[in-house]
Amino acid sequence: MQRRTHLALGLGLGVTMALGATLADIGPAQAQSPITLTMGMSEPSGTPSHLAAERIAELVEERSGGQIKIDVFPGGALGSVASTIENVTMGTVDLYWGGISWYEKFQPDFKIFSIGWGFLDVDHMLKFMATDRFAEMKDSLVEERNLRMISNTGIRSPRLLLSKKPVHSIDDLVGLRVRVPDQPIYLKTWEAVGASPVRLDIGEVYLALRQGIADAMENPIENIYGNAFYEVADYVIYTNHLLNPYSVVINEQRFQSFTPELQEILVQSAIDGSAYYVEIRDELEAQNKADMEAFGTKFIEVDLRPFMERTRVVAQELEAAGEWSPGLFDYVASLAD
Repeated sequence: MQRRTHLALGLGLGVTMALGATLADIGPAQAQSPITLTMGMSEPSGTPSHLAAERIAELVEERSGGQIKIDVFPGGALGSVASTIENVTMGTVDLYWGGISWYEKFQPDFKIFSIGWGFLDVDHMLKFMATDRFAEMKDSLVEERNLRMISNTGIRSPRLLLSKKPVHSIDDLVGLRVRVPDQPIYLKTWEAVGASPVRLDIGEVYLALRQGIADAMENPIENIYGNAFYEVADYVIYTNHLLNPYSVVINEQRFQSFTPELQEILVQSAIDGSAYYVEIRDELEAQNKADMEAFGTKFIEVDLRPFMERTRVVAQELEAAGEWSPGLFDYVASLAD
C-alpha cells in the first residue's frame, strides 16, 4: 500500500488561513437554530471512511458555531449508493461521501475511474485531477445533475480481490464469479481478465459469498475488513486494480442556500476530513490486515502486467464506442510519468 499522508496536497492551505478570519465573524449575534444536513455513505460504522465522515461533521459544527450539523448515516442506511446519490441530486439527501467512480452514472467521463489499471499509481491520478479537463467534469455535475463536488482528496488504498479460491495468476480468474457493483465498466473490466462478474449491492455480498452465489469480490481492504467478508473467503489478492478516491458531493441548491462564509466552511471541512482519512488509513489498515491474518486470511501477490494488457484493449474499445469523450483515455495515459 502506498503511504500518501501528504495528500492533504496543500489544497486547503490558503483557504484554511482565510477560514480563521471567517470564523471570527461568526459569533453569538448570528446564533440560530442549527440546520441539520444528512450525509449518506455505504461503508460500515467504525471504518476509516466512517471516522472521516464523522470528522467532517465535527469540523462543520465547530467552525459554523453550531449553525450547521451533519448527521452521518453509514452502512448504506439511506439506501444503495446509486439511490443515495440520486437523492442528493433531488435534495432529499444533502451530502454523499464515497467513491468518485459512481458519478459515471451522471457524467460519462467519470468512467475513467472505473477502468481497471487505468491509472498507474496515485501520483498519476492526482495529476489528472489537477487538470482543466477534470474541472470540466465536475462543472458538468453541477450544471446537469445538481451535484457540487466539494472534495475529492480522500485517497484510498487500491481495490483488492477477496476470493474463496487462491489466485496466483490471471489464468486462475477464468470462470471465477466475482461480485462487482452495478457499474458497467466494472463488468467489462472483469470480463476482460476472464472472470464471470456478478452484480450485487454491497449489502448482499456476505451472504452471496457464504452461499456460493459469488466466489470473490473486490474492494479496498477497509471494506473487506469492516464488512467481515474475510469470514467467508480466505484469500486476498493484491490486484491493485482501481484507485477510486473518496469525494464529497452536496446538492447544489442546498449549497447555494448558505452564505459564502458557511459555504467556505463546508468546503474546507470536507477537504480537511478527507486529509484526516488519509492520515488514519494506513495505520488502521495495517491492523486490519494483522487481524485478518490471525483469523487465517492469506495474502497473495500477483504479476499485474497481463491484467493491464487485457484492460487497455477494453478501454480503447469503450472509447471507440462513445462511452466517454473522445481522446480521454489517451489524454490520461499521456499524463503518466
